[in-house]
Amino acid sequence: MGMECIIGTSREKLINNIVNLKQFSYFEDIFSYQDLMKMNLYLQNDENYYKLQDILKEKNIDFKVGNIFNISEYLEKNKKYDRVILSNVLDYIPTNLKSEEVVLKIYNDLLSYLNDEALIQLYYLYGSVNPKSFAKVINKFLEQDILLEKAPCDTNDSVIFVKKK
Repeated sequence: MGMECIIGTSREKLINNIVNLKQFSYFEDIFSYQDLMKMNLYLQNDENYYKLQDILKEKNIDFKVGNIFNISEYLEKNKKYDRVILSNVLDYIPTNLKSEEVVLKIYNDLLSYLNDEALIQLYYLYGSVNPKSFAKVINKFLEQDILLEKAPCDTNDSVIFVKKK
């Protein structure tokens, strides 16, 4: 699934595709249809959806899907990025791995691909998680300031960013 799933698809079809994602067996246990609509402004109405489509067509977005542990295989050697969205990959790190070491490795692997003022969206925190305590833990082992922003929707969600050192 890439940008074409939004640019070339109607809002209703995208919603149907998301709701019917069978590969994520936990999906309906965590998010109801109402949660999905509330968290994603572009799904709430056609006006927001068309606005997102226009933005995606206009902007130069390089969408990559791959194994986070081999990130260099998916990124161009001489290309620099302004923002990297990791889409909560921390949720999928096997528990037998030391998560602090893994996050440091991912961060260090990404550094050479980032512009000087680049941001890494490290995590999207849903309202049930205390964002300040979570950011404090990440801050401790990355040894740098974490940017914490409220998500742009009507929830208690937050987004954690790390700025390139």
